[in-house]
Amino acid sequence: MKNYLFLFLFFISLSPCMSQVVSNPELSFLKPFPGNTLDSEKRFVNQYNPFEAKFSDLLKWQFSKNPQKNAKKLNPRGLEIKKDSSLFSNAKDGIIWLGHASFFIRLNGITFLIDPVQGNAGPVKRHSEFPFAWSDFPPIDFILISHDHRDHCDKPTLKQMLKHFPNAYYLTGLNMSDLLRDLTSSQLAVQEAGWYQVYKHPKLEKAGIKLAFLPSRHWSRRGLTDTNKRLWGAFLFQSDSGNIYFSGDSGYDLHFKELPSLCKDIDVFIIGVGAYKPEWFMSSNHISPTDALKAFQESGAKAMLPMHYGTFDLSDEPMLEPREVLNSMGRSNLGIMLPLPGEVIRIRTKN
Repeated sequence: MKNYLFLFLFFISLSPCMSQVVSNPELSFLKPFPGNTLDSEKRFVNQYNPFEAKFSDLLKWQFSKNPQKNAKKLNPRGLEIKKDSSLFSNAKDGIIWLGHASFFIRLNGITFLIDPVQGNAGPVKRHSEFPFAWSDFPPIDFILISHDHRDHCDKPTLKQMLKHFPNAYYLTGLNMSDLLRDLTSSQLAVQEAGWYQVYKHPKLEKAGIKLAFLPSRHWSRRGLTDTNKRLWGAFLFQSDSGNIYFSGDSGYDLHFKELPSLCKDIDVFIIGVGAYKPEWFMSSNHISPTDALKAFQESGAKAMLPMHYGTFDLSDEPMLEPREVLNSMGRSNLGIMLPLPGEVIRIRTKN
């Protein structure tokens, strides 16, 4: 009897450890990696720095004086836009920033939308017009969702995706499928990946595109009880037509330094630069323009394409401040592109 009790207690003690690492068993890895770690409450965790959602810190921020409050009142506008739809009507590869973290990409003839958000982000008002109507777009092959926050994963937009692009295939992080299907009330075709895993689909393979889900330093939540229950991350596209990195939402961390070992020749490095003040509060999940430049330089990429600014007022700095900061750095000499939403961007900026 004692032996059975010992074995029972032994396996009970092991069971949390046995369920601590998860991945999609159907997908391969870009590098040796055991899988994503879950804590004792089955919540995903960051690689190097844990995210602690302290209500006291939120209250401290909300009740602190914003030294840039007047500057924001004097200049409340978002980004101007351009409406260059030429990429939609030809077969060329390219990128169009659609505002905030939304992008249209064509690579080796395959079309992608990343984090599409057309209107407001939940209760947060949109200050920069979405450049196009969905009817302007060509058929979309893949819709990529980096994480579950409402400024990246938007219910009204997802319903529009279902209407206009019913055959699109969704690529995202672990535990995201149920949310996407609930938001659309539809059985979407969704493939989830853990960090460093490579998505698998005949269209990608036929086009010679390797698309991987990579780490970011962030967090996730839609409601009051689901903090970090769904995985967040970045995307890396590799093909003979060019290589693209999309950071997702991320604070600065060591994962940027390893990018050259994963892809030696990144053509376009897409990274957030806004919603970063006050830095004591925001730096754990959003990156500043200065640290974004540091991450870009560590990646060895050819060109940096800033995003996550000028559309939604999410933090203390004026919405256009990140653009002004990057311009003040002499951005053209540093390889920083500053297009407006709706402009066409070449993938290979240097030949």
